[in-house]
Amino acid sequence: MASTGEEQPAQFEATAILAEPPLHNPQWRFVQIDVEGKRRRWFRLRGGCCRMYLMPATDYCTTCVVRPADQQVARLRAFVERWPS
Repeated sequence: MASTGEEQPAQFEATAILAEPPLHNPQWRFVQIDVEGKRRRWFRLRGGCCRMYLMPATDYCTTCVVRPADQQVARLRAFVERWPS
């Protein structure tokens, strides 16, 4: 599917799909990251763990549910700050 650049309809559709079992998980949600001088970015915070941290020489994913939500957002903000304008 081609990207239309329309974030809200896409978020609405994703929310509708993931609101019902078996995909429903109350932990997942969208978060908006605003950084001065950068375009607003949306990210999805996860609702489950991919268990990647169990692999050798890896850490928790940025949006891993094991990380506190404020730490996830801080890491996403740092990513957006490094993102070219």
